[in-house]
Amino acid sequence: MRTTLKFLKELPLYESVQPYKLHGFDGVEASAQTNCIYEDAHDILIEDLREKHVRLCINESGFEFITQPSRYNLKAEHFEVVGHGEAIIVPYVTETMDIVRRHMKAQKVIAIDWRIQPAEAENVHFSYTGGHDRLRMHLLGSELDDIQKKKNRAAIVNAWRPLDVVDNAPLVLSDRTTVRKSDLVEVDEVLPDKLNKTFYVYQNSAQRWYWLSSQSPSEMAIFITWTPETDSEYAGMYAD
Repeated sequence: MRTTLKFLKELPLYESVQPYKLHGFDGVEASAQTNCIYEDAHDILIEDLREKHVRLCINESGFEFITQPSRYNLKAEHFEVVGHGEAIIVPYVTETMDIVRRHMKAQKVIAIDWRIQPAEAENVHFSYTGGHDRLRMHLLGSELDDIQKKKNRAAIVNAWRPLDVVDNAPLVLSDRTTVRKSDLVEVDEVLPDKLNKTFYVYQNSAQRWYWLSSQSPSEMAIFITWTPETDSEYAGMYAD
């Protein structure tokens, strides 16, 4: 299908001024909440993986869809009231961690966040700096040393499944081998208790985008949101 995607607008402003967004600062005037300006890119080709009958590999393209039903029947109401869904959300997160560990053949998986999260524009959850900042929040000093010394490899991975069959606003993912570093702009997402550094995306005709039509809750998307930076001109190449 062809559709419209929202990207950060490529402006001279961002060559000298850091893009930012405030979260949780209700007392700040709307005009000062962000300096991010977006633009719609029309007629973008989004290839349906169900029609292509191919399975992209997470270690190459940075994402894939896997058939992995959950034992837990998540509903929107589990997330709408604080504490209401803990009895199901906690075991669901544990189940998801185990799925990711087995699929990625990882020695260790920890959950750093869970949420229902719509996206305002095309983005990568962590910049190179932001990913390192998040590792320092969650890992032991010895674990960080092993990563720095390349004894172990770290990645931040998102596991996403819909609550029902998707018939509108599907998840759209880009093949990371088609996204150049020059397409990415670091944005400061400022919260009352921390600073998250993320990447927003400039539109580039070389980028290739994909979706899975009628994605069901038994079909999980697993995608990499951070790996350490490499010398490649492309955004998501693994370090050796």
